[in-house]
Amino acid sequence: MPNIISSKKVAAAPAVIVINGNYISNDYHSGFKVGATSFALKVADYFTKRNLLSGFILYKRDESLISPKITEGIIKDIKCINIFFNFSMKISDIRNMLEKCISILSIENDQTVPAIVYYQTDTLLSYHPPHIPCCITHHGPFVEDFHQHYSLEKTYDAFENKNKAQHLNIQQMKGIETLIDKKYFVFQHSKLQGNFLLKKGIKPDNIKNISPPRATA
Repeated sequence: MPNIISSKKVAAAPAVIVINGNYISNDYHSGFKVGATSFALKVADYFTKRNLLSGFILYKRDESLISPKITEGIIKDIKCINIFFNFSMKISDIRNMLEKCISILSIENDQTVPAIVYYQTDTLLSYHPPHIPCCITHHGPFVEDFHQHYSLEKTYDAFENKNKAQHLNIQQMKGIETLIDKKYFVFQHSKLQGNFLLKKGIKPDNIKNISPPRATA
């Protein structure tokens, strides 16, 4: 894996990896549901070998809750915090709970420098505490970009159904607006996605091209 972070200060900071909890399993031999899973686990191995991994934040939607809740656990000897939330909750509640998760992982690892939070989806990006460094890699296609090349019907089919496609598009656009507003960095391994982000207004200096990390023995 190349040096994806150019700043020496950021490169020395421990990492917190944020990903959908449904993508990560305690059984590493059960197969990967999506490409983001394999990528995230290889990134975790990369940072672990350099003693720079604080842990995982695994998010899951729970429509029965009125406020976020968290649980703690361990996956493959890596500390993780599960955060349960839904989009009807107050933005401040989700943001505060997310910051609490980052703080817990940092304290438990005796870290004095703030972690850099590495998002594998943009679901929680708009809730990110702005004073904490962060970056993101997009793994799946953007709904709007897909629809520019295919019919609306094929777009809905590609993202399972109309409701999921529309919901994902809303979240992706919120994520892009956050990237533009907060000037967060994007680590992109797809030129197609990179070109789409440039068209949407992301500054070229804020997009870093990377190659997926390779597993090492």
